[in-house]
Amino acid sequence: MDLTGPSTNRIPIDPEDLRPSPDAVARYFGGAGYNLTPKAQKRVHEGVGQAVTMVSPLAVYRVIPVEKIKTVTNSGWSDGKYSDIALDLIEYPVRYFAVYLATLGEALETACREMADQNKMYQAMLLDAVGTAMLDTMGAKIEKIVDSQARHMGLFTGCRLGPGLNGVALENQALLFNLLDGETVGVHLNESFIMRPSKSISAFVIFNDSQQREATGNKCSRCKMKRCQFRVRPPK
Repeated sequence: MDLTGPSTNRIPIDPEDLRPSPDAVARYFGGAGYNLTPKAQKRVHEGVGQAVTMVSPLAVYRVIPVEKIKTVTNSGWSDGKYSDIALDLIEYPVRYFAVYLATLGEALETACREMADQNKMYQAMLLDAVGTAMLDTMGAKIEKIVDSQARHMGLFTGCRLGPGLNGVALENQALLFNLLDGETVGVHLNESFIMRPSKSISAFVIFNDSQQREATGNKCSRCKMKRCQFRVRPPK
């Protein structure tokens, strides 16, 4: 699958392939040290089954030469508002950027809001945690595709640069949406560059001539938020 052309590529994802483990859900429900009781495990299992029937996962993806991103950045947008966006991205040693956007759709978060409005806070929080864990699984699947494409090109994947994470300006979300036409998959940006539906993820991944990091490891191993309550602890 050649993803270096001008078109955005859609990657269909089966909801069944996004089923998270109970521990992954528990981490987002109660923090990294949350202990699942048998009763809670049953509720997590039910929540996962419910979420799988609600989500409509879809991902879009491109691999773009860095020169093209520089051209887009320097030309700015029609109103000139974002003319200097992505300068922080281009400081990285990079040949190409893989750009991706993925969403679970609106139904799950709509259900969470409705539950909260009915004072069903436990159910709403649990279903929200399931959705967040599903996003993790979807991101891992996309990054495997990205890594495979890089190696097919004789290159290596480097840092995953999520807008608003690890020092990358959130405003870079506008560049990402410009490159992918994110609204075609039903994801929109508000005036603060926040994605709607919120159960969506996006990132730039750099392609280098040499390997910069190990391809394995969860996202927490590459995150600088050391005191995050949801951080996965390394094994002792």
